[in-house]
Amino acid sequence: MTISHYWNPQQVERLLDSLAALGLRRARVAALIMWRTGLRVGETVALEWRDIDVTVGSLLVRRGKGGRGRTVPLHPDLASLFANWPTSYGPRDPVVGLTRKTVLRHLRAGIEHADLDEESPGTGRQRTGAHSLRHSAARHWLTNAGILGRPLTRGAYSASKGAVRTFTKTTAIQHTTENIRCNSIHPGPVDTPMLANLSDNPEVLRQRTDEVPRGRLGVSRGIAYGALYLWHPTRLPGSRESSLSLTAASPRSSGCDTH
Repeated sequence: MTISHYWNPQQVERLLDSLAALGLRRARVAALIMWRTGLRVGETVALEWRDIDVTVGSLLVRRGKGGRGRTVPLHPDLASLFANWPTSYGPRDPVVGLTRKTVLRHLRAGIEHADLDEESPGTGRQRTGAHSLRHSAARHWLTNAGILGRPLTRGAYSASKGAVRTFTKTTAIQHTTENIRCNSIHPGPVDTPMLANLSDNPEVLRQRTDEVPRGRLGVSRGIAYGALYLWHPTRLPGSRESSLSLTAASPRSSGCDTH
């Protein structure tokens, strides 16, 4: 049994480099997909080329946990990889082309080669494994969402963001019987004058955008559309949904435009 564990971005890069050094190219693709999308191993090996939409920037999981499907953003690392992939594959051909068992075995070899293996104290069980990539992706996103601390943000800023989240939920509970909704929006890094100096430092910009699932800064219009949806989604072009029952929500920017 592998106990939940996560790696920081630098450690993930070490794993990816180790897989490349070992000649495990397809296992490296699988690892990159799990790291940039948070997919499970089974979901990753089940991906077909028809599930990848580089133009839209999305990846379709047809059958996830519980048999439910979902769509996840396509990180620029993956978009670049798939855009330059050989075109000899059909829409129903597998993307990774390995079985779940083979991916697990190759990832184990990469983990050991990168010296990333750890054991749970007192049990001798391995803490690191393929699922560590999923946990690493989740922690990376949560850090940007204001749920966990971030090294590039001042403590007071993180504290205020967390306070707004809790205030939103508490206010929604207190006033739900009065048919009053309370929601808040928590953007990640957005391309505004406040962050204009980021473009002067490519390394800092990379660190900030690397925390975002889509791998780039958000835009003000996307945040505005999010607010418009929380007010009433029928105001959005082509939308017929109702948000009258949506309360205590804290949507977080994924660094993409909202349409």
